[in-house]
Amino acid sequence: MCVQGGAIYFALYASHLNNMNYTVFYAFIGLNTFSTIYSLYWDLYMDWGFFRTQESGKRFLRHKLLYPVRFYYFAAITNTLMRLMWLLPLFKAWYRGSNFEVSHSDVTVLAIVEALRRT
Repeated sequence: MCVQGGAIYFALYASHLNNMNYTVFYAFIGLNTFSTIYSLYWDLYMDWGFFRTQESGKRFLRHKLLYPVRFYYFAAITNTLMRLMWLLPLFKAWYRGSNFEVSHSDVTVLAIVEALRRT
């Protein structure tokens, strides 16, 4: 949680800079990368029980399932994609060749995706 707080702080700080300090930018990238990897590990392994069995028909899933097997794979893929949505503003800035900025529309989209991911 502390890492995510630091990533949010750097995102807000960096979004108000015209000539961005590269140290802040790389700290933002590093903290978000670490946070994403750790959160994915926690979601997949600890919460959902992925990678705990080699049984045929439910490869990489836990022993006791409440939903169909395909649901768990779909949920894992969508959770991973939604966790990587923080890259959207970076790709937009890279594609435009401009400074890194987080627009109001980016914040709205990211907030909606995060709310959907948590439900």
